[in-house]
Amino acid sequence: MDISLAATFLAWLVGGFVVMVTGLGGAMMVMPVLVFFVDLQTVVLSTIVAGLAGCLFQVWHFRAAVDWRRSWWLLLFSLPGSLAGVLALKYVPLFWLESCLGLLLIFFVCWQLRANSMASRGMSRESLVELALAGAAAGFFNGSVAMGGPPMAVLSCRACWDKDMARGVFGVFYLLNLVATAGMFVWQGLFTSAIWPYALAAVPGMLLGMAAGIPASRRISQSLFRNVLLIFIFCGALSLLYKAFAR
Repeated sequence: MDISLAATFLAWLVGGFVVMVTGLGGAMMVMPVLVFFVDLQTVVLSTIVAGLAGCLFQVWHFRAAVDWRRSWWLLLFSLPGSLAGVLALKYVPLFWLESCLGLLLIFFVCWQLRANSMASRGMSRESLVELALAGAAAGFFNGSVAMGGPPMAVLSCRACWDKDMARGVFGVFYLLNLVATAGMFVWQGLFTSAIWPYALAAVPGMLLGMAAGIPASRRISQSLFRNVLLIFIFCGALSLLYKAFAR
């Protein structure tokens, strides 16, 4: 097997486990690894395909905890963000996409550190403005570098969402958002035959990893759930900043 295809499968095997436990973070973990084996555009497009399969699994597993009101508002606001992100991938230099996202992730980590100090208050109701900002930001970074998790993680931590509700909302949001994003990629003519071997390696890796993560997803505590989100966001920030400035 080609080493890049093997790397794609193994990276998504781990990424699928992470997604099942945290509800997001798979792309943040996988993409910095895969760009050493495959060009960024191929990684982004195969990530979209793997993400669709993973979100279907996630929504089904956490279906009882989904908050549909939050999910639909986030999706609505993400659509213009996704369009802007797809256009950015095509026209904006990768340095600016990667460095700006990395800096935003650092900001998100600082925000979440503050949010963690409010965890004892219990779940609160976020404003429509906060849903709008999180949805638009997630859509933009999904469309540009397939890493829309940080804005969602910030919203989840700020409002102290229950871990199962958060994973259910994440799954619904990303499933519907990725359908829209994939349609825009097709419209832009970015899907080619060269993408599909990597997508077909990513999908089984993602699903097997998620299946393996089910026991851990049931045992993880609320506080550990929040801390794991924080760690992955910080690691994603460092990875993207390194790639941007090492080019």
